[in-house]
Amino acid sequence: MLLSSGISTLARCSGLDHNRYLWDHTLFPYAVAFMSPLEVMRLQHKAILGRQYFRHGTLSHAASIGESKLKVCEVCIAEDRAVFGESYWHRSHLLPGVSFCSRHSYPLIQTSLPLNRMQSASLLLPSEVSVIPGSGVRIPSLEAAQTFTRLSAVILDRHTTAETMLWLASYRDQARRQGYIKAGDYLASRHLARDFKEFYGDFLASVGCDFDPASATAWPTLILRERVGVPFTPVKHLLMQTFLRHVRAEVTTFDYASPGPKTKDYDTLDGKCLQTLSHQLSLGNRPSLKAVAIEANCWSEFRHNRQLFPRTLALYHQSKDAPLKR
Repeated sequence: MLLSSGISTLARCSGLDHNRYLWDHTLFPYAVAFMSPLEVMRLQHKAILGRQYFRHGTLSHAASIGESKLKVCEVCIAEDRAVFGESYWHRSHLLPGVSFCSRHSYPLIQTSLPLNRMQSASLLLPSEVSVIPGSGVRIPSLEAAQTFTRLSAVILDRHTTAETMLWLASYRDQARRQGYIKAGDYLASRHLARDFKEFYGDFLASVGCDFDPASATAWPTLILRERVGVPFTPVKHLLMQTFLRHVRAEVTTFDYASPGPKTKDYDTLDGKCLQTLSHQLSLGNRPSLKAVAIEANCWSEFRHNRQLFPRTLALYHQSKDAPLKR
């Protein structure tokens, strides 16, 4: 049900077409949902070829990151037993961070069975395992948790993918519409990352997606950049989609300083030099302009733009014609 290197064998034993088994009975569609169509076709071909060509570990990790126990829906168990005579494990219950049944909107319950037992020949049925009531960390907002569950089920059930860059552009557009913009129509990505961290809290660590909001390379900041060239796991895409559906910036603009050289406030610098020169003259000294600028901590600015220090220059030239105080 997760991902296996023996897709062909399992499909044959199940009496199913290889592609149907891969897309309808494993987490393959979830794992590749945000990859390019060309990459999906390549991985699909390798998965069907089998163990010699397909290394399923990376995709399995992407489809189960943060999960350690199998989860069940009590309503699904009851329905399955009524219809089929026994219960079944459901793919949508095993997805990272999902805490509700996408069919019944009923809270999922963790079982005592480790997720890595899913490939075991001695796997128990959902109705046969013990459960751990109240376990697991959920998205703090109930409405957001249900949105996250619904979005996870959508990418698991569909058989087509979207170009990753189109998803990334969509996030940038949505973030702007939600008020995360700053002067010059730039995206306020760092402020968004801070709100993102606050919104999800400890849930991020439970799905392996925690980050330092002060870092310029925090993944929510990177996923909003153009042409970043970094692949992101499906759960990160879904976290961002859920966040952008439920959170709006508290302010509409952010006064971030633009990167690169900063504009100098020469009027203030001129005032500092003027004050320094006046003080030296009051002490009976006649310092050079260089000495004044160094003392005022603006020698570099004065040396290259002395014409922007008119008050300092005027007092300096006036003092040269005045008699020296004794």
